[in-house]
Amino acid sequence: MPRGTWRPASLCSARHRGYNRPMTNATTPLWDRDQYTPGGGAARVRLFCFARRPLRDDPPLVAETYGIPSAEAIRDADVRTVAWGDDPTWFDAWRGGPLRAVAAHQIGLDHLALDEATYCHSIDIARDDPRDLGYLQGAWGIAQCLVDRGVTTILDLAAARWHRARDVRAWPAGRAFDVDREIWIVADGPLVHTRGLSKFGRPDLLVPDVEPAARDRAAMVLRSLATALAKGRVMRAGETATVGDSAMMRLLPYLPGIELPEVHLDNPGLVLADADGGPGIGGVLRSLQRH
Repeated sequence: MPRGTWRPASLCSARHRGYNRPMTNATTPLWDRDQYTPGGGAARVRLFCFARRPLRDDPPLVAETYGIPSAEAIRDADVRTVAWGDDPTWFDAWRGGPLRAVAAHQIGLDHLALDEATYCHSIDIARDDPRDLGYLQGAWGIAQCLVDRGVTTILDLAAARWHRARDVRAWPAGRAFDVDREIWIVADGPLVHTRGLSKFGRPDLLVPDVEPAARDRAAMVLRSLATALAKGRVMRAGETATVGDSAMMRLLPYLPGIELPEVHLDNPGLVLADADGGPGIGGVLRSLQRH
């Protein structure tokens, strides 16, 4: 992050354009964590929103329009802007190298809009072991408002997911929580893992030694457990977890660069292993296949 160049935006200021008034009248249903158990970690959402030119002043950030459930949801939201001219090296790093390859894979030719971007607007909201996901709704609500003001492309940093402006604009304000929108399940060779669970204050999950034919089943297991974590369940190294009706797995700490490759999660990880001590979860996958 370039020093001395970030300029706090006035988007969330209660004194700016009367945004405090619609926040108090929000009617959007709150995304609850119906499996919440205390003992999780700090959750953090960071969205980087790119635009070709300075944003328009309108429309205002109206809670009902952008799916923000309450003023509390955007409490302490840190919204800032940096221009390309402030730090070209920092700015260009977001649209080059591996991140550019991911963007091309995820949003196709729309990733070329990044080449024309001259402003980056960041949205940063953190909560300590939150009991609900209102802060996540708030972050996406701010992003939708920025889209209507001129943002073209959004990076969800934790999940390493790029979004087109038109896709984010189309999300309905009262939509239900969708874990598939919030995480990314990645196959790095024989290692299949999640990205994005840091947004919920929970560790990401990894499955090693997955054969190509078993990747879809491994992703199914990860999605099931990731949904539980997003909804508040706590999992720790040394414990066991159940998948389906009876398949048991051990949870081991992820030690990058020792037994498994470094995948740069920027988040703690748990490795899934067969409860009988075998590597990976081959036994679990075979059990699920039989059912």
